[in-house]
Amino acid sequence: MYSEGLNKTLRYGSELRSNTSWGIAFGSKQKQAQLEAHKLNYKKFPFTQSPLEIFSKLHKRYETAYLLESIEGPRKLAQYSFIGFAPRLTIKIKNGNAEIRNEKTGEVDSEETSDPLHLLEKLIKSNAVPNSEFRFVGGAVGYISYDAVRYWEKLPQQTRDDLSFPDAQLGFFDDGIVFDHRQKRAFYYYTNDNRLSEV
Repeated sequence: MYSEGLNKTLRYGSELRSNTSWGIAFGSKQKQAQLEAHKLNYKKFPFTQSPLEIFSKLHKRYETAYLLESIEGPRKLAQYSFIGFAPRLTIKIKNGNAEIRNEKTGEVDSEETSDPLHLLEKLIKSNAVPNSEFRFVGGAVGYISYDAVRYWEKLPQQTRDDLSFPDAQLGFFDDGIVFDHRQKRAFYYYTNDNRLSEV
């Protein structure tokens, strides 16, 4: 049933919450040495432009970028906004085939999967970032489609796949910008390459 797949997702989320603090520090059983390799660095970023203005500039320059914002009540922006651009790794899953691409080298690995959540969990754990500074510091950002429920539930094939969208598509982002609207401050964070000059 649909509820079985949903419960699996909710259980996975609650396990992550119980094992980690804020941020994308998934995979608490990782060795300390591996976590050190993904150390989070950050620098103050001038809060002179809105997140939308900065995102618009980055989106013109890079094929893949995201802006996460939330609203509290009518037309009231929540405390944080998050921007990421040009992921290090991308994953696209369609009909049980996962294509994992290193965006820096262009190398592509393909593998079969019967459960995208297990594959994503493995990738997230291998890219764990210890973080107690910010609410969110990149990691895997993208979508898992509504029809991906067919990986966990047996449903009749009554619809036609006329758009051919992937079942799931995500980018793994190593850097980005956090805006704190209440404190009127922003930070650029990174775990590998410092690309502040590109922003």
